[in-house]
Amino acid sequence: MKTRVITGTVFTAVILLFMIPAFKLPWLPLILFTAVALLTTLELQQAISRRYAEPSLVVMELGALLYLVPVIIWRLYQNLRPGWRLLSKSQLPLDGYWQTDLMWLVGLSLTLFMLAALAWFLLSSLFTMLHRGPDSLPLALAENLSTFYIAFPLAMVPIYLFAVPQGYLWLFVAVFSPWISDVCCYFAGRFWGHTHILPQISPQKTLEGVIGGLLGTTLLGGLFFMIFMTGEAPLKAGRGTNFLFGMLAGLLLSLFAQFGDWFASAIKRYVKIKDFSHILPGHGGILDRFDSVLFTLPAGIILTLCYYLS
Repeated sequence: MKTRVITGTVFTAVILLFMIPAFKLPWLPLILFTAVALLTTLELQQAISRRYAEPSLVVMELGALLYLVPVIIWRLYQNLRPGWRLLSKSQLPLDGYWQTDLMWLVGLSLTLFMLAALAWFLLSSLFTMLHRGPDSLPLALAENLSTFYIAFPLAMVPIYLFAVPQGYLWLFVAVFSPWISDVCCYFAGRFWGHTHILPQISPQKTLEGVIGGLLGTTLLGGLFFMIFMTGEAPLKAGRGTNFLFGMLAGLLLSLFAQFGDWFASAIKRYVKIKDFSHILPGHGGILDRFDSVLFTLPAGIILTLCYYLS
């Protein structure tokens, strides 16, 4: 328990070191998430190598870096909405075109990423089969699906940073909600948990832990939105409205976070390992810490569209 707390504290401090200055230095989180992309891909490659013969680390690492593709849209349209990752009160309300800009920036970013990912996956699969023969098709599929599992969620990071109004705050919510949910799940399960719900995937998960995670994240989500997201357009003016939306956001993000944790647990059971690595004492690997975040990053983008376009 002591080791877990110390590791978690140091880990959180490192993440904050990159995240807090991002409102002034939007490129800083990209350094953090590039390291996350490379390390999680390495751990995943080592995991699937227990089931598939010699998956290519180079192919998987290059595929994971596709998450940076939306930066191209960022550079092309950098003067369209400069600085709206964290808007000051003097910049509000925005003009009548901001919703159109939001849709175009998010849409173009996702489209370009998907086209680049499709092209890469086809070429890398062809390369694998030409190099190793047609029997390597399952290996090629495993490499590419594993890469997409990492790259697609992380592609949301640059979108938060340049395409979404107050995206700095939304990125914070998407990254830290799953860890808040995990802490609430852990302590609720530790003190009150006795109803096991996923014995074949995650034997320690209990219904009481799940409910604790949902309740804790829902309450904190409501408070966060009421305090930080109340204001003029594109924000919503009413504190009550923001509190209710924040509660809904916290609930949904906690659900997605727990789905992400269960999905990663299923992968680990499939390849018969307990943790993806041991780089974080008491926690496992980097992917063990970011498995939930991989689900909340895209879920958060959907929530931003619901918030701003409703």
